[in-house]
Amino acid sequence: MKKRVLAICIIIILLFSCIACGKCASGAPPTETQDPATYEPGERYYEAFDPATDYDNRFGNGARSVVETEDAYYFIIGQCDYLYCYDKLSGEYGFLCGKPECMHDSESCNARIRGGRSGVLNHVNGRLYFKASDTNRGPGVSMGNCYSVSLDGTDRRLEFEMHCEWQNEPMVLYFHRGKFYGASMADFVVNGVPGKHIGITSWDAETGDYRLIFSRDDCEGYPMPRLFFFGKYVYFCFASAEVTENTSFSTLEIYRWDTEAEKLETVFISGKHEIPGEAYTIWVESENEIYIAPTIPQTNETSPVYLLRDGELSEVFCFDDPGALCLRDGIVIRNLLADDYRSFEMHLTDYEGNTIYRGTVNAASLNEAIPGIESISYYNNSCYGDRQTLYYCCSIKKTGNEKWIDCIIKFNFKDAGAEPEATVICVDTPH
Repeated sequence: MKKRVLAICIIIILLFSCIACGKCASGAPPTETQDPATYEPGERYYEAFDPATDYDNRFGNGARSVVETEDAYYFIIGQCDYLYCYDKLSGEYGFLCGKPECMHDSESCNARIRGGRSGVLNHVNGRLYFKASDTNRGPGVSMGNCYSVSLDGTDRRLEFEMHCEWQNEPMVLYFHRGKFYGASMADFVVNGVPGKHIGITSWDAETGDYRLIFSRDDCEGYPMPRLFFFGKYVYFCFASAEVTENTSFSTLEIYRWDTEAEKLETVFISGKHEIPGEAYTIWVESENEIYIAPTIPQTNETSPVYLLRDGELSEVFCFDDPGALCLRDGIVIRNLLADDYRSFEMHLTDYEGNTIYRGTVNAASLNEAIPGIESISYYNNSCYGDRQTLYYCCSIKKTGNEKWIDCIIKFNFKDAGAEPEATVICVDTPH
């Protein structure tokens, strides 16, 4: 049976009071649209990266969404799909809704994002862009729309309707060099045989024109595509897994889309069911250095990290214990959840396997900060950032309450091996 891994995140939590509507008006001012930097073969990630036009991969490939501006953080969290803001100066957070009279309990709330919980926020020219599923266009058609809202929670706009096949409606949506790119996964039946459909799509930011870049109907396991943006390229990988009760082995495929030539290129395809685990993710350091790891490892097995170089896949290092792996900027994150959901291990390494931080904490230590807390867990692969600062998307549950409540915790790692400084920067508010 396929096992979904929930790893647990722990911290010293200080809760802030929720602020009134529209308090997070500070943020980067609108900027003029710029042409992307010219890509040169052989460049490394930050040489190819243009912050004015490119998606910031520190915040991609997760189940929740984080955006950082100079003055604020923005989030999509909560079981009911709401947009939040945290003001860096005041330390206050709340719904990103600029309507003074709004009670945040209806579809008219500017912070309400139906179907956006697994989507992605994008900050472009002083506005936040996101996908919501809120229009019934009939059977067989996507219900997705692309919206935007200003940084103070006002002027919410419908940018374009996402007219495409229902199975290609994106679960994530990223803005990169003038277009939005999406990835989808859906149950599908081919010739009476059930499987998974995946799709990679794009929409022009100005016209909303749709394009299907890649699709497959015969995947198994959990083949959700992971995207990575590198200069003029959009890399994506997926792993079709053969899953039994105690093991899972995958066929890994990696492609890239040349946004200038509009050409799809094959980067790597492994042997059939050759590598362990499933739901693989990537971090691209250069065209010739792609790090790869399973976000869902085999049960009771080790957790490997691979490097693809010169077309050859090799294991760089391996964690001794299983755990949910996440690849970020300069850091590999492994989180292991205890069976009782009351303790966790966070193990951080560089890409050579050298430990940056490792620690285990009992969830009972959180009771002073959150009275009555029973459990705390984190969303698989939903930790973002780099080796100095990480953002964890977590859920907490109190004794006697079956509902899990989402929150965002920021970790600052000032010194290698030292306990990180942790700050709660958002908690989903009951509404």
